[in-house]
Amino acid sequence: MLRTFFISSAVSPAAVSARMSHHDGRGTIFRNPIKTFGSGRSIALCATVLALGFRSSADAKATITTFDPSGSTATYPTSISQKGAITGSYKNGSGTTLGFVRAPDGTITSFAPSGATSTVGVAINARGTIAGDYLDANAVRHGFSLATDGTFSIFDPTGSQKTVVEGINARGAITGWYEDSNLVNHGFVRARTGAITAFDPAGSIDTYALSINRRGTIVGWYYTTNDADVYGYERNADGTIAVIDPEGSFDVTPYGINNAGTIAGSYYGDAWQGFVQSADGTLTSFDPPGSADTYADAIDSRGNVTGYYEDSSNVAHGFVRAAKGTITEFDPSGSTHTEPTAIANGAVTGNYQSDGVTHGFVRSK
Repeated sequence: MLRTFFISSAVSPAAVSARMSHHDGRGTIFRNPIKTFGSGRSIALCATVLALGFRSSADAKATITTFDPSGSTATYPTSISQKGAITGSYKNGSGTTLGFVRAPDGTITSFAPSGATSTVGVAINARGTIAGDYLDANAVRHGFSLATDGTFSIFDPTGSQKTVVEGINARGAITGWYEDSNLVNHGFVRARTGAITAFDPAGSIDTYALSINRRGTIVGWYYTTNDADVYGYERNADGTIAVIDPEGSFDVTPYGINNAGTIAGSYYGDAWQGFVQSADGTLTSFDPPGSADTYADAIDSRGNVTGYYEDSSNVAHGFVRAAKGTITEFDPSGSTHTEPTAIANGAVTGNYQSDGVTHGFVRSK
């Protein structure tokens, strides 16, 4: 059944800013374009599958371990591999941002390319290859891959004046986006061989690529000149692109895709909601109970989704949504803001704030 409703108030740019930014140690210039939204638009809303989230019973088997690299004043884990290795970044006492990798046994090693003034480890695959980006002495951002033997490979798409890395797959393909000399952003994929392909969905004036699976399928979002809305997309390895645009949504932000082709992310209607979209296109939306806004940030090979939600007091709590729909919420002890960023085999990593300090955590069973 088709319904029509009206939005009488403008979508808050602050709400969009909060979703586009991400606490990964790079600041708020990334994935944070601010748009002005109109009001009074008529939108046709067709029913999607709506799965209301619910609390599971207390999960006594889950263990949350907090950690910080030595000398860290703020820790931002961003990715966890299927083997349990974690990468991310941290700030030291001098205010310099360094990359780190945490081995499954808890050993933490810092890293930075030669000449870097700020380094962010963004993604790690099962082979232990890390993808990320860094600032050089001229404040220009470049992409890199870091092999397990410590070898850095530096790269930039042709015409890039800022390269931002977002994901790596099991085969070593890297995706992200770059800014050209006209301040326009484009998506890219870098093959393991080093070949880089740039891309944009049709009509895009700004493209952001966020995640890539083993098959080379990429998800992300983009803007068009037609309106101020944000559209999601799925790009197949052959270059074909499909739009992800749930009816009734203003903004769609796919954040992750697993090897089965299931996509996780969020969209904005009258509030931010989490969603999963199966390979056949079936979209299921969800919210943990008590959520004012829900942000789904990652999905693993089993279909588990993690992210966070904000309650009516604007306090952020972590959650895990199992493939069957059960939602379990969690917070590290003493947390006043919990922000999961990645999940693999059910293990979750991310950051939380306590007494004004940001720490890393891993939640495992």
